[in-house]
Amino acid sequence: MISRGAQLSIVVAVWCLGSSALPASADDSLAGLTGGAEVLRLYPGAAPGSEGATQTEVAVGRRIYNVTAPTLTVFRPKAGASTGAAVIIAPGGGFQRLAIDGEGYAAAKYLAERGITGIVLKYRTDATPADKIQPGAGVPDGALGAVRRPASAPGDAPTAPRPAPNTSLGAHQAVADGLAAVRYVRTHASELNVSPHEVGFLGFSAGAFVAMELAVATDADSRPDFVGAIYTPRPVDMVVPGDAPPLFLAVAADDEAVHAAPSLQIFQDWRAAGRSAELHVFESGKHGFNMSRQQKDSDHWIDEYLWWLTSPNGAVKLPDHGPASPTP
Repeated sequence: MISRGAQLSIVVAVWCLGSSALPASADDSLAGLTGGAEVLRLYPGAAPGSEGATQTEVAVGRRIYNVTAPTLTVFRPKAGASTGAAVIIAPGGGFQRLAIDGEGYAAAKYLAERGITGIVLKYRTDATPADKIQPGAGVPDGALGAVRRPASAPGDAPTAPRPAPNTSLGAHQAVADGLAAVRYVRTHASELNVSPHEVGFLGFSAGAFVAMELAVATDADSRPDFVGAIYTPRPVDMVVPGDAPPLFLAVAADDEAVHAAPSLQIFQDWRAAGRSAELHVFESGKHGFNMSRQQKDSDHWIDEYLWWLTSPNGAVKLPDHGPASPTP
């Protein structure tokens, strides 16, 4: 959990990125949820800054704890159905765990079925003691306060510096992994059968915080072409660049963990900078509505996201027909 006013340093990964398959890990225990989707290493060796990590990655239910080896799980469209676009998806979990299915695999499958390559980023998390690794324990998904960005510019160093006191190391590393993921997909675009100019990023809660940091990154190679942030906190001191990517925001009005106000402020920031932004505040759904069906209006956020992506002014063009119809 990140306390209000904590300092966060952002850096750009500039090391060479590998594409070898990952050895056995929590990914394997959740293989039944991925349907054989390819799992790739984000880094060719140990993740920079995690060389001495001792925690053991473990999956409990549909959540993953103690991540030290980031991966990309690739859900590809059927042959001949790809739009060429890709969306990197970052689950939430308060930087302590990852809600990898509802805020990862399920969204990636939905997009892949509609011609968009969905790539789930399993980013690094804070270490969690064994007695906290159980369903319902630990930090509530997305329990984040405001997070302060540093005065220094991103990209000053190849690895994340030691964080200030009371700052989540996982938050530093998650942003570094997000930046590296965008660079990876662009570098390996031909292998992934996607366009390096249609790489989006979609994050939930803690993952949405990562998405917002990427949206304002100063390094163009690490900035997504379009960004989605679902029930996101707002980084303090965030400055929207004049070329910020199109932004989609969604939150429930009854979200008691993050609240709707940060999304509204971010929307206003984007519009004040003359940039494209769309905001959906659903009447109900609470925090963490993800891809679940609760019989609430937030159930259809992903349909609105797809309409936004594929509308006449959207970032993604579906082949031979208009936007897909919303699911019932």
